[in-house]
Amino acid sequence: MVDIPASSLWWNVLDLAHKPQVELHFSCVNMQSWMHPGPNPLQAKANGCPMYWMRVMAWSNNVSGNVSKQYNLHTNVSEQFTALNDDFQSKIWHEAYDCQTEQEVLCQVIPHILTPSSLSMPLTSVQKVSKAVAVIQQEDVTKRKKPMKDTQLSSRQVAYLNFCDSEPDHLYEILPLNDCVHFNQLLNMQGIDPHKDTPVEILHTWLLGNEKYLWYDTSKGWGKNEESLFAACLQSSALSGLTTLPPCAYYLVQYKNSLIGKHCKILQQLAIFHLHGLCTDSMFNLWKAAGELGVMIWFPEIEDMDLYLIDLQMLVDNLLDLWAVYNPMRIITKVKLHVLTHLVDDVRRFGPAILYSTEVFECWNTIFCLCSIYSNHLAPSKDISNTLADMECFKHIVSSGWWKGSDREYIQAGQAAQKLFTSNNELQ
Repeated sequence: MVDIPASSLWWNVLDLAHKPQVELHFSCVNMQSWMHPGPNPLQAKANGCPMYWMRVMAWSNNVSGNVSKQYNLHTNVSEQFTALNDDFQSKIWHEAYDCQTEQEVLCQVIPHILTPSSLSMPLTSVQKVSKAVAVIQQEDVTKRKKPMKDTQLSSRQVAYLNFCDSEPDHLYEILPLNDCVHFNQLLNMQGIDPHKDTPVEILHTWLLGNEKYLWYDTSKGWGKNEESLFAACLQSSALSGLTTLPPCAYYLVQYKNSLIGKHCKILQQLAIFHLHGLCTDSMFNLWKAAGELGVMIWFPEIEDMDLYLIDLQMLVDNLLDLWAVYNPMRIITKVKLHVLTHLVDDVRRFGPAILYSTEVFECWNTIFCLCSIYSNHLAPSKDISNTLADMECFKHIVSSGWWKGSDREYIQAGQAAQKLFTSNNELQ
């Protein structure tokens, strides 16, 4: 590649199109296969407007659609993801208004954490798994066709096995790969590599993984005296240099087996200073290693990527080595510890891990839940999408957003509506 300053060029590509005298010289340029012989094809569509790609990060979570404590599963991205995938594939350019530059712009929504690669590797993996499952299924079918001699089986088990025996064998054959995409839209999206495009998510993998394991193993053997001592020490922690609120230490101890991410984040930063004498030496070493790694994970800006990744890899290795010293079985049985080994590759690929932490999205669980509760439950995903779209439209209007009026000119809400937003705390 050769960089040529624009100031050294005589004409731009539009000038060249109207200067036949330079056609001979232009034809002598060694055109590569990836070069476009004329203006960018989007130039005509832009018609002078700036064009932007707006990256969005698809995120999925399970929430309840029930107002009571009974959990009615609703996956908040199930049907929505199909529509989202269609939007990604359509490559539609949307009109918008840039209030800073005071001009119309065009924007296109594209997925953020996805790779422009072929599907060959993931699909090969899927096929291998499918074949392995098919072998196991066939073995199960063969076993079920044999007479049952175990008289200890319950009537329910016998009924279930008899039902399986009555089903035709073809139901246990593997699905063709093309049919699998109906169950998982990720397999139908061009350019996605599920192995590389699902980065380590530090809320569930780190705070509700490693940190929760440490806290449980440390506190499970405590009596009332140890709990009171730790709570008193933790509550007296100096918080200078931290942005966290006071730790509510007695709450953390009282509900020590029901903590959420924000509680584990407090323990990650402060617990190490109050655990000496309340845990074994090997566990104390684990807390120190976890504290050092936690600081590196919550790194907002990386100036020297190579140096950062070397340090990050060393701290991940240190932590896993100390887990092996404390309890080797945890390395085998806890997959979240293994997932940490992918953290370095993900940071190299996507940047700081806090960019794709889902903590900020968790607050939406209540919103999704309420949208589902107050729907007619016939098409909850559509109802949720419509409700959220209405909320966003209202927010856009009252916060002085712009939209096209009937005369195709951009307008915004009147002064009274804008003043309501600036003066009403509840609306804010």
